[in-house]
Amino acid sequence: MGKRLFIGYESALYFWLRGSKGLWSSSPCRAASLSQCAYNASDVGSFRIPREAFGPTPLHIMVDACDKRRAASDCIFHVWSAPIAQKSFVDIGHGVFVASPTFCFIQVANRLSLFNLAELGYELCGTYLRTPGIGNGFAQRAYLLATPQSINWQLHKMPHMAGGIAVKRVIPYIVQGSASPAETDMALKNHLPPRMGGYGFPLAELNALVRPTDEAVSIVGKRKLYPDALWRNQKTCLEYDSSLHHERREDRVRDSIKRNALGCMGYTVITVTPTQLKSVEQYHGVAVEVARHLGFRIRTTSQSTLNKRFELNEEIKRRMAEDAKPIEWPYYESD
Repeated sequence: MGKRLFIGYESALYFWLRGSKGLWSSSPCRAASLSQCAYNASDVGSFRIPREAFGPTPLHIMVDACDKRRAASDCIFHVWSAPIAQKSFVDIGHGVFVASPTFCFIQVANRLSLFNLAELGYELCGTYLRTPGIGNGFAQRAYLLATPQSINWQLHKMPHMAGGIAVKRVIPYIVQGSASPAETDMALKNHLPPRMGGYGFPLAELNALVRPTDEAVSIVGKRKLYPDALWRNQKTCLEYDSSLHHERREDRVRDSIKRNALGCMGYTVITVTPTQLKSVEQYHGVAVEVARHLGFRIRTTSQSTLNKRFELNEEIKRRMAEDAKPIEWPYYESD
C-alpha cells in the first residue's frame, strides 16, 4: 500500500466549508489508521491536491508518531497516536484523506471560543456558509455537512478527543437546519441556558416543513411552508425579518403572505428584527412573548445571568460587524 496524505484540523474545516464547493461527497470511508501517513516533504509534495481548497494557512497534516513530525513553512504536523474510529475520514481520491466534518469540528474545538464553536456547529449543521464581506455575509448551501446526531456519534466513538469537552458543552443546544448566521444567533439566544446568556427555551425546529391547509394554500399559493424557528406543539413561530436580506418589495410581500398563511392555521408568528436581535433589552421583549406562548416560565433574572446575556449579545454584535467586512476566514486559530 502506498503513502496516504491525511489532512485535518483547520485545513479540513476550510475544505468542507469553502474549498470543496460541494464537488466532493462528505460520506466517510473505513480508513481508521495513520500507519501509511505521508510526512516527508517529497512525499507530501507528490500528492495531487487543489492546495487553495484547504485555505490560506499552512496545510494541517496528521501523522501517527513524533518522529514523523517535520519542520516546514507551508505545513503544520499534528501527531495523533490515539485510536481513530472508522468513518472519521473522507477519501477524496489520489491517496488524500480529509478529516470528516464531525472529526475536524472536534479537532478545532479548543481553538475557538464557545460562541464561535456554537456558531460553527450551527453552520456545519445548517444550509449556509459564512462569507464575510461578500453579499450578505453568507451564501446558501443545499446540503448539511453534519447533524447533532453525527457529532454525538463521533464523540461517542472517540470519547477522549481533546476538544470533546468543549463540544459537549455546546452540542445539546445545536439544532440542524439554520439557513443564515442571524437565524443561528436567534437560536443561540433562545436555546442556550441562562448561565450561557440564553433563555433556555425548548429546542425549536429550524426551517422545518409545515404543510398548509387548503385555506392557507389559497393565501400563500404553496403547499409547503418553512418557518425560521418553530415550536410545533405550541404552534409558535419566530421569523427573522431583515431589510438587509429582504430589500426587494416582492420579498417583503412574500414574507407577509407567509405570516398570514401561518396565522390562518392558528400559528402565532413573532417577528424579530436585526435591531431586536442585537439588543438585550429589546430581545427580552421578544423572549417574554415567546415564553408566554410556550407556557415557559422565565426565571427572575440575577445580575450574573444578565451579565451573561450582555456577553452573548456582544458576541452576536461582533459577528454581525465581522460579516460586514472582508475576512478571509472567520474561524481563527488561537495564539
